[in-house]
Amino acid sequence: MILDMFSELQRPGARVPGFEQQLYADCVEQAVLADESGFGCWWAVEHHGSPEFSYSAAPDMMLAVISQHTQRIRLGHSGVLAPFAINHPLRVAERAAFLDNVSGGRLELGLARSVPHEWETFGSDADSTRE
Repeated sequence: MILDMFSELQRPGARVPGFEQQLYADCVEQAVLADESGFGCWWAVEHHGSPEFSYSAAPDMMLAVISQHTQRIRLGHSGVLAPFAINHPLRVAERAAFLDNVSGGRLELGLARSVPHEWETFGSDADSTRE
């Protein structure tokens, strides 16, 4: 059996100076441990405007950092927000190709429709997000 890890970059508690920097450092440390422990994939998801829930607004960048500290674990971008107003398909393809290259071919890419508050944030029409 192969087990994966899923990270939304979240942590309860008070937001003190340095909170985000420590959260990102802890994430890298956890991913390294997952790599060393034999987990199959480190999954990250994209969210915007929900710091109480997730600090994962740039998962491709976080995965690029993780790729430079790990050897074999696959890197999963489990939810590139696919509505055009949020991420244009060409930019998604370019970033995915970059991440796949710097990670030595370890990228797993998934697309997501997003959620209503993110459509509102980026001005996406809810009906067009399924296209």
